[in-house]
Amino acid sequence: MRRITLFLLLLIACSSEKPEIKAKKLLETGKLKEAEAILLESDTPSVLSRILLGEVYTRMGKLDRALTAFKSAGYNLKKDEKNFLSTGLLELAQKAQEQNYYLIAREAYERLLEVDPDADIGDGLKFLADYYFRLGDKRKALSYYEMYLNRGGDFEEIATNYAQCLLAVGDYRKLAEYYDELRKIREADTDWILQEGLYKLAEQLYEEEQYDSAALYLKKLLGLRTNDLYTDRANLLLGRVYEALYDTLNAIRAYSEYLRSPRKKGSLADEVRQRLKALTR
Repeated sequence: MRRITLFLLLLIACSSEKPEIKAKKLLETGKLKEAEAILLESDTPSVLSRILLGEVYTRMGKLDRALTAFKSAGYNLKKDEKNFLSTGLLELAQKAQEQNYYLIAREAYERLLEVDPDADIGDGLKFLADYYFRLGDKRKALSYYEMYLNRGGDFEEIATNYAQCLLAVGDYRKLAEYYDELRKIREADTDWILQEGLYKLAEQLYEEEQYDSAALYLKKLLGLRTNDLYTDRANLLLGRVYEALYDTLNAIRAYSEYLRSPRKKGSLADEVRQRLKALTR
């Protein structure tokens, strides 16, 4: 009689077990279909049930459903729920990334950062930055590249893309700060990015009447393996900078370099020759 009573008590305890606990046990033993069925029984699932359902779908490979379930957990979360959700979203994001479901991976990583801005998502930040870079959203990409660097990411892994983002948003000063690092990168794009960035910065400084700084960056530009276009632009602007500094000798040198072979023609070249004549009187 006692054994029957104990059995009945145990049966009642099991039957009254919360669906989340049942589903969690089934999930841990790989019984995903059974876990899914239990979690879908309730018309008003708890936050934990929603998160568990997301984890079940992630393990089943139904990644779009997993994302929907995780997102349905909302934002008003307890600490344990937040940690559980963060773990589930990271697993989903990494799995989606591995399987080239980039849109799902992007949404999962970004939802994770909303839940926990300080979450360690590994190369997820670089993934997000590269994703937006490919889309052409350089400003958004830049924000993720900077988060990646601020959390100890490898600069060489993102150097060229990061520099292009700085150039695209017009942050020429910051681009110039990476002059030495970018010169070490053996990629074809880094030279033209630096050339364009240094020229734009020098042009900006010239307009702000910061002539010494403008000259400094133009000299750096000319120290690169520049093509004729950048060499010409730099020497022409350098001549104007030196004129503004009343440095006649260096202005003459810069303008003379501009006019050097291949022989320059056109109204701009004629204007430079006139400036040379005026400076050498």
